[in-house]
Amino acid sequence: MRGQSSLLSGFDFRDWLLAHDPALSRLRVASRVTLTIALSFGALLAIHHLLFPLPTAAYGLGIVLSIEGAVAVKDKGSASQLVTRLFGCAASVCVVGLAAALEANRSVSDAAFLLIIFLAAAGRVFGPRGHAIGMFAFTSYFMGAYFRPSIAELPLIAIGPVAPALIGHVVRSLVLPDDWRRDLLRSLESVRGRINQILFKIAALASVGRMTDKDAQELRQLEERLKEVVLMAEGFRDHRRECSMPARSPPPSWLSACSTLTLPPRARLYSVRKACRRLLSFTPSSREIPSPGRR
Repeated sequence: MRGQSSLLSGFDFRDWLLAHDPALSRLRVASRVTLTIALSFGALLAIHHLLFPLPTAAYGLGIVLSIEGAVAVKDKGSASQLVTRLFGCAASVCVVGLAAALEANRSVSDAAFLLIIFLAAAGRVFGPRGHAIGMFAFTSYFMGAYFRPSIAELPLIAIGPVAPALIGHVVRSLVLPDDWRRDLLRSLESVRGRINQILFKIAALASVGRMTDKDAQELRQLEERLKEVVLMAEGFRDHRRECSMPARSPPPSWLSACSTLTLPPRARLYSVRKACRRLLSFTPSSREIPSPGRR
């Protein structure tokens, strides 16, 4: 009854948040970025005051690469992510040195920047690691061309990429780690919540016996929310397959059920109810998700 009361009473922040981020994974990524930036900047500031002064470019790279490391590194496994971060640091220092060496000739520097952009985009063919290293290189060259450091400052500038790489790895692995089982359960809970909202709305319309334009618009909004949640849950279900989890045979796609939601208004009530029942039959229960000890 909570879903019905929330639907009829007005805005519910928790419901709104779960509708747009059912597993809270986007909120977790945002928290990682913010925490990594704060810790990296604090570490660089401590080095600056306690050990030796750092050039401004080191701070710029530290802040920007904190963001890149949180959103671009998508390797599976903590060890693979650390390797990608270290390769990204090496690429960052190299392109900053290249930017410093070519700064005297602006035309050549711009041509090199375009080449790095091309290589960064082409690096996606090598998978998540190539994409991440390409993003590190592109961002670092831009920062190097902007701050214009000297070649002699490169050893100190290297601290800028290394600090957020190590701190970001610790934040992602220990402080705010990924847990696909928890995310899958949360997404399934959100799917059921969205389905219940649609069914409550259908029941309310059936009791009245008519549907206004406002009701149709609200129903379409509920359908769109359901589709977004199912898309995210489908991604977690793909992770489930990669981990060799037992699946129903054959496992029907949730998206095929959602495809029936895009129908004319005249047939929408019946089709939405049918699609919701199909989705409920597809969503596995928590007992089908193994504990961390089972792989």
